[in-house]
Parts: sequence; structure tokens; C-alpha cells
Amino acid sequence: MRKSPPGAPACITYLINVEESLRTVTVPKLILQPLVENAIEHGFTRHTEGSVKILAETDGDEIYIIVMDNGGGFEADRLRALNAMLTDGNSFSVIGSIGLLNVHQRIQSVYGKACGVSILSEPGMSTSVTPNEYRAERSTAS
Repeated sequence: MRKSPPGAPACITYLINVEESLRTVTVPKLILQPLVENAIEHGFTRHTEGSVKILAETDGDEIYIIVMDNGGGFEADRLRALNAMLTDGNSFSVIGSIGLLNVHQRIQSVYGKACGVSILSEPGMSTSVTPNEYRAERSTAS
């Protein structure tokens, strides 16, 4: 168990909401953990209470897993830099974002270049990180 990072909220609540049809879907290793960790470590620097939501939903044949927090959000320049890093694959363009890039590349290695991570955020508001166009195989295990 890790000690809470400096600036982390004293109280973190969470909600996990997964569509019933997705309960048998297998998610590749190290997809959710880094995104939730980033939400806690970076999202709540100015909050005494934090909330993290993990949502899994479908849109046709595509599966989306959304990790949301109610933290401070990203400034527009930082958000542009993060999304450019994901598009370009350059982990050095945005210092401290190697976890996001690793998740993005892991998804692309399994599901193809059309898939990956997208980030939506506004300063002072929530941030949403979504493995984009995430295609997963349904588990056949009994």
C-alpha cells in the first residue's frame, strides 16, 4: 500500500459503474490503475475531498472506459500539450506524463492505432480520461 501523496485529499470517494453487458470483458493489464493513480496524485492538489468515477459503457461495437475526477482540471496549454504528446508519441514533450503515454501505447498495441487515450478537461473543473474507441474481446471463461 502506498502512502498518500502530498496534497492528496483527506477523503476520496469513488464510483464504479459498469454496464451489465460488459461485466465479462477482459481489460488488458495496467490500463485502469495508472489513470486512477493520476487522478488522485494530480487531480486533487487543491481539494480536501476528491471523487473518482470509473464508467464502462458501449457505443455499438466499441467499449469506452472513462476515468473522471472532480479535481482542478488542466489549463488549456497543458491539455493541448498532453493531447499532442499522445498523438505524437513523444513522452519527453510533457514531463511527468509517461503513465498516460504508456496506457495510450498499450491500448494501441492491442487494439490498433485508431484506439488510444483522449483527455477532456477545463481549468477548475473535472478531468475525464477515456481509452478512446477501445475494442475489447468478451471473455469466454466460465
